[in-house]
Amino acid sequence: MFTHYRHLSRYRQILTVFFKYGFGYVVERIGIAHLIPEKLKEREFLGHPPLSAPQRVRMAMEELGPTFIKLGQMLSTRPDLIPMDYVVELSKLQDNVPPVDFDKIRQQLDSGLPRPVDEIFLDFDDVPVASASISQVHKAVLKSGEVVAVKVQKPGIRRVIETDIDILYALARLIKRRFPEFTSFDPVGVMDEFAKSIRKELDFKREARNAQRFASMFEDDPRVYEPKVYTDLSSDIVLVMEFVHFIKVTDIESLRAHGIDAKKVARDGADIVFKQILVSGFFHADPHPGNIGILPDGRIMFMDFGMMGRVGSELKDVLGDLFVAAVTKDADGLINAYRALGMIDESVDERGLKEEIEDFIEDYFHRPLKEINIGEVINESGIIALRYGIKTPAEFALLGKALFTIEDVARTLDEDFDVFAVAQPYVKRVLLNKYSPDRLRREAERAFSDLIKLVYALPRKTNRMLDKFEKGNIRVLIEDKDMEQMVKEVRSSSLRVALSIVFGSSLVAFSLLFGKLHIGDWVLASTVVGLVFIGFLILLLRI
Repeated sequence: MFTHYRHLSRYRQILTVFFKYGFGYVVERIGIAHLIPEKLKEREFLGHPPLSAPQRVRMAMEELGPTFIKLGQMLSTRPDLIPMDYVVELSKLQDNVPPVDFDKIRQQLDSGLPRPVDEIFLDFDDVPVASASISQVHKAVLKSGEVVAVKVQKPGIRRVIETDIDILYALARLIKRRFPEFTSFDPVGVMDEFAKSIRKELDFKREARNAQRFASMFEDDPRVYEPKVYTDLSSDIVLVMEFVHFIKVTDIESLRAHGIDAKKVARDGADIVFKQILVSGFFHADPHPGNIGILPDGRIMFMDFGMMGRVGSELKDVLGDLFVAAVTKDADGLINAYRALGMIDESVDERGLKEEIEDFIEDYFHRPLKEINIGEVINESGIIALRYGIKTPAEFALLGKALFTIEDVARTLDEDFDVFAVAQPYVKRVLLNKYSPDRLRREAERAFSDLIKLVYALPRKTNRMLDKFEKGNIRVLIEDKDMEQMVKEVRSSSLRVALSIVFGSSLVAFSLLFGKLHIGDWVLASTVVGLVFIGFLILLLRI
């Protein structure tokens, strides 16, 4: 039943912590309590003063280390998966941990840099300027005299995380089997999302590419500054970037001392995030205060590109639809948008969902937009999603996290900040693009091309089906009284398809001819097209 005994000591450590914080009953139910010595089970946590279950979960994750801290942080962005009190508590998880001794970091540098440390750096500060669970950052000076920030992956962290991922997958499969009542929570699916995310964070080459792409997006925007990336010195475990002195975005006193308008920073910061999401489709998914710096001249600098989100054209369209549906109080429109994202299926109680969405919209509709908090909207939406088993795409969750975080930062700088006023021009742009004549023409051409491909493929597919009939691989029972009607319908459908292709081809031909006709010939050509169209309708009606 349980095969991953190569990680037995780590299993015992994890399960012992679960017992310690009062979750022994979960370990017992999933059937792995036998992995823990009986004497350790007696240490089950009895909080004094009593602590809530969400608090105990947070404390357990902090004690279990980097992988579990990262998992908790991811879950804190998913109110559609876990109850709100857990979301609030897990959002408190901190990723600040003591640094690793420099002797070990020096070994990482020797294996991650293209040349020995002494050949690259004139000076290297062995005391880190920052330390997190996966990496730590040191200040250094290149032989050329350029001051750089060197981000170094902590030794052994990849092995630790891969071991924990292996264990978490095994636990997720057991939880899915032993807790069937958790129908809306797919633990294996959550692990798929988490494993993909944290492995991306472990690849510093990927982060370097993300930083370069982000910088290229804003190279013509005077509000943004992005540090230079030294790709020739970077690897999958070492990232070398320009060292920049900055002011922390929420340090309002320092901003004022430098003559920087905090309210303008709030507006510009949010505008830059919406530009990332709804124009570029590539956005910083974790714009918290530690990842945003303000230069003394007022320019904004984003940092740490390990967690990035992407918004494709389809998701942009749906976001526009969601905005319009919310503004027009169209609950059906919201449900259709959810369906377009694959968030709901036939099992969802659409009547109950519609009533709940209508109540939700009504609660916010009469408030001034500047009084509406996006974080609050996202959280309440997540509660509805959790109640009705709506599955939110990972991209949507990252998007919600980015919006929630940047709004929180902006309102720290400006208590009257109106996030919807910043978002409005970008939403309009998405809607105008969606219904632009050029895009509608491209979609019509694509649909016509698909139709042509279908007609070409139809004889081949029909022959294959007939071959299967002849070989006896397909058996169909048809009553005689239905045969004649079926033949008529098949003949009628075939004629309609053929006529549609002929008519469509004629329209394409006429459109090409129109470009070459003189103004005096347009009347005659338009008359011909009109007669063809009328004839086509008559034929369709008679079939």
